[in-house]
Amino acid sequence: MRRALPHAALLLVGLLLVAGCGGGDGDGESKADRNSVPQSRVNRAFGSALPGSRGRARYIAPHWERVAELSGSGESTESFQIKREAVQWRARWRCEGEGRLEVEFPSRPGQPGRSASACPGSGLGSSIQTGDVELKVKAPGEWRITIEQQLHDTIRDPLPPAVADGSARTLGQGNLYPIDNRGKGAAMLYQLPNGRLMVRLEGFSTLATTGLYLWVTEAAHPRTTKEAFHSKHRTVAELRSTAGDQNYLLPRGIRPERIRSIVIWCDPLRIAYLGATLRRP
Repeated sequence: MRRALPHAALLLVGLLLVAGCGGGDGDGESKADRNSVPQSRVNRAFGSALPGSRGRARYIAPHWERVAELSGSGESTESFQIKREAVQWRARWRCEGEGRLEVEFPSRPGQPGRSASACPGSGLGSSIQTGDVELKVKAPGEWRITIEQQLHDTIRDPLPPAVADGSARTLGQGNLYPIDNRGKGAAMLYQLPNGRLMVRLEGFSTLATTGLYLWVTEAAHPRTTKEAFHSKHRTVAELRSTAGDQNYLLPRGIRPERIRSIVIWCDPLRIAYLGATLRRP
């Protein structure tokens, strides 16, 4: 006899369907979707509409951008700037020595937030305060803090100088095509003068989601998730954004002659979103 799922389990299933790599391609447009205009930073966390979407919901997933790398010893006050349009920012730290690291940061206007962690160790703090931010640090020894802000704009990585001046070799290029989801853009494979390989995505966009990864594969033209998954492949990196021009250095040791295509892989759903056959020049 089948047992009915408890309410909490049903809720969890529903959340899994809509989180991580999306819950559809956005074609189920409602009247509320057509008429609503995001106003607050909370609403903007869901992204901004892509140009040419013809009224359908095509959004850019929020992405993290590094703001500053801070380091020191003992007690210090550090300043940095968070963009006004940022959804939120976070501080990730590590500390040495014996004792506790204490971090004071603006949680809300006029209301400082505090966080602490044991040293040696690591910790995390976050805030929605934007503009000029002051961070107060007190630690028993050396510490290092990475500041990142969350944005929902389109990434515009410039061409690396070696690509712009023609000293990098173009090893392959191709247009992205749908496998199990929609998207567009082009992919290029370069070999830089120092020997490193790099994939560049240009004019890229796909469904706003998280958990997408860039693969390089030995398959010439993977047409299904099964073909992509069973081909010999290497994971390059998690995608930084679902829209824009983006540069990705490949891990060392990959032989360029074996790279025949790239795949945009959705790890939570275990499906291939997009592919691009890299044609040699």
